[in-house]
Amino acid sequence: MIAAGQIEEIIVEKLHNLPQIQQEEVLHFIEYLVCTVVRSQSLQQRRMGQAARMLLSDYEHDNELTLFTVLDGECLLDVP
Repeated sequence: MIAAGQIEEIIVEKLHNLPQIQQEEVLHFIEYLVCTVVRSQSLQQRRMGQAARMLLSDYEHDNELTLFTVLDGECLLDVP
């Protein structure tokens, strides 16, 4: 089994074995992936924030909503 640190070492070793042009292509692709992930996470956070703001008044003022303190399958008392 390969440990996380070993994966990085293997990737760097494989990258060093590539010709310079291919190394640059791989690095540019990694930069693209990082930007894509960051952009996606940022968009998801904005959407979650919008949804939370839209529902906030419901949770603050709607007496029919129940305040949950325990999830199904959990118990408030530690009964042996």
